[in-house]
Amino acid sequence: MISNEVARVAPFYHRTWQRVPDEIKRDIYTTIYQYFDLVSFEDTSEWPGVQLGIQAECQRSYSARKSKYKSHYDTYEDVETAKNNPPDDFASEPERWIEIIDRLYQDPRYINQCEKNRQNRTKLRYTSYHGTQSYAQKRHMRVSCIQI
Repeated sequence: MISNEVARVAPFYHRTWQRVPDEIKRDIYTTIYQYFDLVSFEDTSEWPGVQLGIQAECQRSYSARKSKYKSHYDTYEDVETAKNNPPDDFASEPERWIEIIDRLYQDPRYINQCEKNRQNRTKLRYTSYHGTQSYAQKRHMRVSCIQI
């Protein structure tokens, strides 16, 4: 539900979830309040955790959708072809897809950052398959499993 609301309300041309304007985030919260009984948590010790959970889910959803759209954009040889072939999510409103391309994928800062990231990935001697866990966390998990 949160994922769908983020996709419906938040434009994906912002570089990160943190840069999405607060007015848009408030709209998402308004919808979440309609579907879930969050008022009962507001004055409890659980409220900070609930807020963090909502923020984390919004951020994860925003990032996943942006990644999906970037993959779609990258399948085309040139910008004009990409603009003329929006993803299924934008079939009814292709102008939103064109706006994402113009405001994000054609932004020189975004292009430079992508190039830096590409170069840095080529410098890695070993690829990592442990996700977002640190090496210490991964080693701790391995040791814990062995001791059981």
